[in-house]
Amino acid sequence: MSIIEKAASRIDLKRNAPAAARTPEPAAIDAIEAAAEAAPIAPAPGVPVHATPAPGEPAPAPAAEQAAPRPAQKFSTRRVELDLNRMRDLGMVTAAGGRTRLLEDFRVIKRPLLQRAFAERKEGDKPGNMIMVTSSLPGEGKTYCAINLAMSIAMELDHTVLLVDADVARPSVLRSLGLPAHRGLMDILLDDKVDMADVMLRTNVDTLTILPAGTSTPRATELLASSSM
Repeated sequence: MSIIEKAASRIDLKRNAPAAARTPEPAAIDAIEAAAEAAPIAPAPGVPVHATPAPGEPAPAPAAEQAAPRPAQKFSTRRVELDLNRMRDLGMVTAAGGRTRLLEDFRVIKRPLLQRAFAERKEGDKPGNMIMVTSSLPGEGKTYCAINLAMSIAMELDHTVLLVDADVARPSVLRSLGLPAHRGLMDILLDDKVDMADVMLRTNVDTLTILPAGTSTPRATELLASSSM
């Protein structure tokens, strides 16, 4: 599974996770912290706690025989705010921008792409849900088109989008969105200890997640061609 496929699967896991397993919002975190302060102190690690069974009830199995709890899925906890008004003023697709010619143009573009992406496939076929936007020369608008296409797909009712900035030589997605630089794709390839959840950015558009290009490195070409990618 490629880096981008792993990142996309993170979004699906988060979307399908039960509410209790998801990362709480800031207000919920405050409530949890307040409850934790008022709660009694738990026994020190390594000190066993035994409950006496009622008469006639079987004794609980030894701790060593109990099934170990499944580790909780780790989801992206970094959330960024897209300035949708700024994006609208720059001529980008936003849900709040109303019906515009640009919005209609990208609707026409995305419809066949979505049909192809989610068409029925035979076993062993490559997934069709990866869309690459590129150009032969700098300044031809690939970042602008990629952002608008991602925003247009994010407006669908039943699809999520992962916007990947793979232009590691001239990363511009975050800058175009008015966001500060952040770790991303290159950091995962440079350090296998970096978790996917540490670099993916959730946005205030719930169906849109961003994977930035990350730290600039002279080895970018070799890393993109490596088996890790």
